[in-house]
Amino acid sequence: DKNKYQLVISASKNSGASELRFVAVFKDGTISDIKTKLSVDPRGYIYQEGSNFLGFGKKQEMRVEDARATIYQKDGNDWKVWDAGKYFQQNPQTTDSSGEYTFFVPKGEYYLEVKKAGFRTYKTEPFKIDGEMLNKNIKIAPWIDSRLYIVIPILSLAFLLIFLRVRKRSQK
Repeated sequence: DKNKYQLVISASKNSGASELRFVAVFKDGTISDIKTKLSVDPRGYIYQEGSNFLGFGKKQEMRVEDARATIYQKDGNDWKVWDAGKYFQQNPQTTDSSGEYTFFVPKGEYYLEVKKAGFRTYKTEPFKIDGEMLNKNIKIAPWIDSRLYIVIPILSLAFLLIFLRVRKRSQK
């Protein structure tokens, strides 16, 4: 009577397509049953390749927290930070412990820049989007290989011991 409608959609976090069904029952008793598909695309994420075993061992993807993903849009011959506020989004986005980010952008030409303290800045090549989500998985590299944090102190200690031994011999 008062044109009230309610629609609740519960989507899986897993990617893929699911059936989506709308059923409307009208005042006169007629029913409209509409079936369609709902596609779930996963969010993009920022990661580094590394190992949890002091930098040694099997390499795996490790999600990067607090990475700053900024998307730039081509405006004539210039590149400008995309105005996400017009689309009720934030730009840049800072990743959480899952390293995830997503931008829903209109048709245009863009590039993505990722910054994180201790890591090299990463910039994608320019790409075109036809009005969809940006959810690329981005691998970033630290400035220094994490294994060096173990190797350098060990080598320093070895050189110190050699120096002390040589010094002790020369004093005899």
